[in-house]
Amino acid sequence: MSKTKVTFPPEASIIHALRRTGYDWAAAMKEIIDNAVDAIRETYNLSPDNDGYVRIYTDQENGQINRIVVVDNGTGVDNNLLSSGDIFSLGTSGKRGTSALGTFGMGLKAAGISLGNKITIVSRTSPMLRPNSLTWDVSKSLKANKFEGTYNDCIAETLYEEFSDLLARSSGTMVIIENLHAGVLPAGGAFAARMKRVTSHVYRHMMNPASTLGYYFPFGIYVGKTVSESVSNNDDPLAVGHNRTDVLIGDKLGNFEKRTFRGQDLLVRLIHHKCGQGGRLAVAPNLGRYCGRGQGKQGVYFLREGREISSSRIWVPSQMLTNVYAEISFKDSGVGHHNDNLTVDFGKKGVVLQDEFKTFLEKDVFGIHLSRIKSTAKKAALNAKKSNRKSIMENIAKVDLPEEFGRGRKEPSASAIASSKLIKSVPNSSKGKTRGRIRGTSIKDGNTCVQLEFVEESWRGSPVPFDAEFVEGSPTVKILVNIAHPWVERNCYLDNNPAHVARCFQLMAAIGLANMRRDYDDRQSFMGLLGAGLIAFGEDFGRLETDNIILDKSTKTDEDILELDTGT
Repeated sequence: MSKTKVTFPPEASIIHALRRTGYDWAAAMKEIIDNAVDAIRETYNLSPDNDGYVRIYTDQENGQINRIVVVDNGTGVDNNLLSSGDIFSLGTSGKRGTSALGTFGMGLKAAGISLGNKITIVSRTSPMLRPNSLTWDVSKSLKANKFEGTYNDCIAETLYEEFSDLLARSSGTMVIIENLHAGVLPAGGAFAARMKRVTSHVYRHMMNPASTLGYYFPFGIYVGKTVSESVSNNDDPLAVGHNRTDVLIGDKLGNFEKRTFRGQDLLVRLIHHKCGQGGRLAVAPNLGRYCGRGQGKQGVYFLREGREISSSRIWVPSQMLTNVYAEISFKDSGVGHHNDNLTVDFGKKGVVLQDEFKTFLEKDVFGIHLSRIKSTAKKAALNAKKSNRKSIMENIAKVDLPEEFGRGRKEPSASAIASSKLIKSVPNSSKGKTRGRIRGTSIKDGNTCVQLEFVEESWRGSPVPFDAEFVEGSPTVKILVNIAHPWVERNCYLDNNPAHVARCFQLMAAIGLANMRRDYDDRQSFMGLLGAGLIAFGEDFGRLETDNIILDKSTKTDEDILELDTGT
């Protein structure tokens, strides 16, 4: 019996899987930029007088981008890595286990082929050397079923001139992506605008000399082949220095506080920005950038080695927590351990939090502060109420709902039965979609009834007039009323006509119930637009001048209307 070692290199067909690693074009560009920033930082560590830069530009034809170029004046790529092809070898990284941004040995390859089918690296390690190049034509590799490229120690004169124009007296690297995939990139102007916003945001702690994290070094990012102005280096999505920002963890100078969980150190800061009536963008335009969608934005930015990886919410979202943001800075060398509590996922598109670690953040780090914010908002709502609408809300809460809402009684009213039939008779135009769909079980199944409840809260500065809060399995659907919203204040608290007030509360209940199972971000976006629409009707919402309008005397009753087209 004998043992023989065998090797099993991946087939070129793995490229199909790499193309589906989940990159959008902006995330792919960040991977390529990461390598450039690493090279510039290494040069700075060797020579602090060096002014580092990354330049990003495109070539276009008929308004469409057909070539992407990323240039840096960093250390350059060792010629041995080019001539051997190891620079394109999957998993190969000389930075694994270090604090470099690119440590996994996959970013350039996976990101590059998600953008186009041809990647060329042109580089030199000294201004005294002529640059060499390595080109990987992905289509040819697939056809030959081999990972192979073309090394050139005497690049074309046009390419040499382009390289020299940008890196005349320095070492550096040029990465070129060609044969771009159709439909991946936006038009040139949109590409440049997005790159400026993304890079100023993602690398803010590395470019901003005022950052207290300790990752700053002087370099600039330029979007455009000839532009002379770097992207902004003072992006601050937490608006720490703003006079409406309360710093809950950290301080007004931007300092973080240290937290430790099972041997892993974190740096954390948490803020609550209290918008004025003009809203968050009127006073802090970058507040909450890229952290959620729509209204009611809130969440945590995760930073690895000074570079933002992603943002997400780790607490249950609430309108009362709008504009509550945190930053968590952590280290991850790219070498996996079984007890890692917080790590970067493949491709640096997000982070992975262990369940116990997430609970630690929710309860021990952020919990007490979030509870105080909610408590303050509830007290403000109680103090700000213009009059008591309790009896109206209680009467509305007693109304029988169609079984589709998951609430019912043993003997539903005729109107509830009729409205249920109307719901069932509506054609389903979104077959196959589950987001936003109302599901319910028949009251005949004996399931627990769901109780409707109104809760008055105050979200000053928020465009959302009301919301619905519902957790699957919970016996209560809460209609959250923002008493600070102009439409709510005007029509529900300053109006003394009970019929008008009741109809507005009924409207809030109906819309809230119809949207209670929507994704939070989608729901907030919808409710924000709805709030703007309600305000647009002005002071006389529901009471437009009707002197010249005569309704048909044969107008049917509510129950008659509900019976239309139901077969009853």
